[in-house]
Amino acid sequence: MITNNSIVNELSDVSIALWGPHGAGKTWLVKSLAKSLEKHNGEASELRYGIRNANTGEDLYYEGIPEVFPTVGMVGEEWIFGRKVNTRFVKKVSYKHKISVYEHRIEIRDVEGELTEKLKEHEDIQKYIRGAKSVLLILDPFQFGDRPPESSPMPNRDDDVGNTESNVSHIKAEKTIFTEEDYCRLVRDLIKLLSNSNNTKNLAICVTKYDRLGIRTRDPWEVIDIKFGTQMLELFRATIKDPSKNLNIRPFLVSSFGYLDKAQTQPNFNQNSGFIQKKDAWEPFNVEAPFFWLFEQTERQILNQASQNIFQKLFERDRIQSYIPYPKTWS
Repeated sequence: MITNNSIVNELSDVSIALWGPHGAGKTWLVKSLAKSLEKHNGEASELRYGIRNANTGEDLYYEGIPEVFPTVGMVGEEWIFGRKVNTRFVKKVSYKHKISVYEHRIEIRDVEGELTEKLKEHEDIQKYIRGAKSVLLILDPFQFGDRPPESSPMPNRDDDVGNTESNVSHIKAEKTIFTEEDYCRLVRDLIKLLSNSNNTKNLAICVTKYDRLGIRTRDPWEVIDIKFGTQMLELFRATIKDPSKNLNIRPFLVSSFGYLDKAQTQPNFNQNSGFIQKKDAWEPFNVEAPFFWLFEQTERQILNQASQNIFQKLFERDRIQSYIPYPKTWS
């Protein structure tokens, strides 16, 4: 949409669907993204980045620590991410700015009970996944173990308002526990669902809570092999090698809580409370990387799709070269 006051390429459909087991940290990831965008909004930046609630229009910006409640059933949350021209720095909007400003709709949906069965049976979930241009798959290394006989009751959102540490303890109690085989089956079902599309979809594999793993390697594939098993790694490798799957895949390591030190050796995580150790030192690690990658992949695909006739193809190279890429991140 182009107006006299703003230039925004709106993507009305779901741009990114966040998918992962209940309690994996999907809501934390989006709210950590809002915190991570601060460092990319310098005065000398051509573009500025922001995220807001899709329903209220309220900007997500945190001076402190956000409250996080678990999403329930198919009633989740929706956000709008956007980048726009930084008019304080850019005095004249040019062609490269016009083709580089977009808004993306991000949606989270949780499913109660056994996700492996629900994904196959629930038509609303399938529609939600198929309708998204991209999917961010969250892999939680701490969701393995013996499955409890029954889940704990869902906390009342009116209880403990403002007590974020209490909220987090509720979230921990509500986690879904999987065996390696269960988790791999969940991912396999997701890939099968995504592959039933005529258009190429982008899949960002997001290994969360990297700060707490105690693993030195920074290779996401190696971490997946170590924490989720060779079966999971081979599933992703086979999918990448199979062009019929129509999936563009890339893995990332992230932490919504981040580290206490610049050397990134001390997690900002309190083992006793299950929450952030030092609130004034909150600095998420690499959270924006999977989002930036998905946004850019989607936007570049849209620019390529625009070249459908001979006249447009003549200007395709100029359009691609003029496009402003997203900032480089750790991964």
